[in-house]
Amino acid sequence: MTHFVRISNKKRGWTIFQVMGTLVGAFFVFMGCKMMINLLRDPDDNVASVIVVSGFFIMMGLVLWGAVVGSALYLKKKRALFITLFMTDEATKIYSDREGAAYELWLLVKKFTQTEPMWSKYKPVYNGYWLQKYADKLEKYR
Repeated sequence: MTHFVRISNKKRGWTIFQVMGTLVGAFFVFMGCKMMINLLRDPDDNVASVIVVSGFFIMMGLVLWGAVVGSALYLKKKRALFITLFMTDEATKIYSDREGAAYELWLLVKKFTQTEPMWSKYKPVYNGYWLQKYADKLEKYR
């Protein structure tokens, strides 16, 4: 079952969510504001239903933008913790550009964990396993 989840999650990612969430949120806010402006220009419309629908569109857009900002803050916090743990590990002193190696490893781990199911044992937290798994990709930082 986990193999099928990995196959289906290949195109999943935070960047796609953030870009599409921003665009779709902007569309919903624009549509809600446009409906509200049309309501204010024409006083003969059914006011209650238009206010409810336009308010719903605006709220959907704002909630989507909130989710985008929340995911960006979540990733920033995870990345900072990952890089801090990388820098404090004694095994990473072999790298001359430790910050570059830490950021490169973060990108590799983030890409790997995005394709994992929610119940996976792999999380975007630094540990020695990631250093061993991607040691060949970090050779250029020695």
